[in-house]
Amino acid sequence: MSRINKTYYLDFTGCYRAHVDAELICAELDQAGYKPLNSPENADYIVFLGCSFIELAREESIQRILELSTIKNDQAVLIAGGCLFRRHQKELKKYLTEVDLWVNGSNPQDFLGTIQKGRELSQPQIFPAISGKRSYIGSPHYAYVKISEGCRNNCSYCAIPHIRGKHRSRPAGDIVDEIIELQKAGVKEVILVAQDSTSYGVVQENNTDLISLLTQIESVLEKEVKYRLLYLHPQRLSTSLFEFIAGSDKILKMLEIPIQHVSDRILTKMNRNYSGDDLEKLFSQIKSIIPEAGLRTTLLSGFPGETRADHEKLTEFIKQFKFQRLGVFSYSREENTSAGSFSGQISAPVKKKRKLELNDITEQIMQEEDKNRIGKKIPAIVDGFYLNYPVVRTDWDLPEIDKVVLIRGSDKLDSGQWITIKLTEVDDHQIWGEVDEQ
Repeated sequence: MSRINKTYYLDFTGCYRAHVDAELICAELDQAGYKPLNSPENADYIVFLGCSFIELAREESIQRILELSTIKNDQAVLIAGGCLFRRHQKELKKYLTEVDLWVNGSNPQDFLGTIQKGRELSQPQIFPAISGKRSYIGSPHYAYVKISEGCRNNCSYCAIPHIRGKHRSRPAGDIVDEIIELQKAGVKEVILVAQDSTSYGVVQENNTDLISLLTQIESVLEKEVKYRLLYLHPQRLSTSLFEFIAGSDKILKMLEIPIQHVSDRILTKMNRNYSGDDLEKLFSQIKSIIPEAGLRTTLLSGFPGETRADHEKLTEFIKQFKFQRLGVFSYSREENTSAGSFSGQISAPVKKKRKLELNDITEQIMQEEDKNRIGKKIPAIVDGFYLNYPVVRTDWDLPEIDKVVLIRGSDKLDSGQWITIKLTEVDDHQIWGEVDEQ
């Protein structure tokens, strides 16, 4: 294909799913002959995908759009879309006039069509198919693979079904084919993402459930490649899935299970369809079947009607089960959610105080859990180098958001290489380790 003498710069905010969307858009533009740039100053087109999950994400997205509008040259076209515009079209068009063209959603063909036509499309494909070629952004040795899109859970606080649509599972063959291509490109860590991975295959009658999908993936994984499975809904976890994970030498034993809360009253209002007792049994079962498993979760603090007693139940639960990685979010009152109209909305100062209390507890617990691994053999992947020290992530840690370990005494490691390490020091600022030579 002849090269079009036009350039683009792409930026995005948001989750791992948005990361995949951005890569699909890049591939569409690349294949059409547009040249990607690493900075926006000289680009002919500046493409931005914004997040609208909660208020803070919207603020960050709008701030980034404003920054891009001041950086771009006078002839450049600023095109914005993603979840941000899908959810707030009228307000954004009215007040954010710095944007030249808007795209309703994240469909790659719609971004290409908008650029080629020089106008907004009258009938964009709001919930497109998930498959497509990608131009990978970031590190070449790990990649996110989307196994489904949308959500079927209808949690009272969440607008994802409104933003991303109903749950659609991606065909297993497409996922496997993509992973094969990723391996050819040098990827050593595959990260499976979705709004809810445990819903894979439940809605569509495709005779492929989650375990069948994982089995097919493992059948094509090369020896030096490992994978992660994120976003597991507590309601649909099963003994058979735990046994599969326990018996696999390919899947990393970190289970991400967002629980949000443990108070039965709050969980009912959230429409989570499980109880605090259910969670206790679930995590006890995991530790019984997969003793070496690390646990990752998220908590939603300050939900409407949350009392001090509810908050204390949450703090006691995380002290009991000692999650190795944990994120705390304050409830954000969102339109198009039933919780937005609930009585008993918690004041901002109280939400902030409760979040800080949970953060203090979780930071202490996570550091204690890291210290408990000192001297133990741990799988880790080399992400790069800092001041001549290899920088690695353990099986507990995700790219970009989690802790890293600096390795002493080893300068013959390569990025993307899986190694076995032992932690030697853990403090407030840094974790140190060494390669296990045995």
